[in-house]
Amino acid sequence: MLWADGGGVVKSALNPIFGAERIARFFAGVLQKAATHGEPVSARAVEVNGEVALSLSTYGLSDVIAFEWRDGRVCGIRRVSNPAKLTRAW
Repeated sequence: MLWADGGGVVKSALNPIFGAERIARFFAGVLQKAATHGEPVSARAVEVNGEVALSLSTYGLSDVIAFEWRDGRVCGIRRVSNPAKLTRAW
């Protein structure tokens, strides 16, 4: 399951997205949209709450993608895009 938090400030998925295939299509769409508009995309590993997470930068904005693991597999993804909630992440 993917939970996205744009906080009403950044465009994001409004409801949780269920299933690996649908989540993959969501992220593929985000990256495709950025590429179509000629926006640079970058990703880097960051530490969030003592765990490795991903910082994804698109459209001049950055977000943090944290993963929940169970039995060596990703069982949940949390994407925070609201800049006010990311002030301590950088």
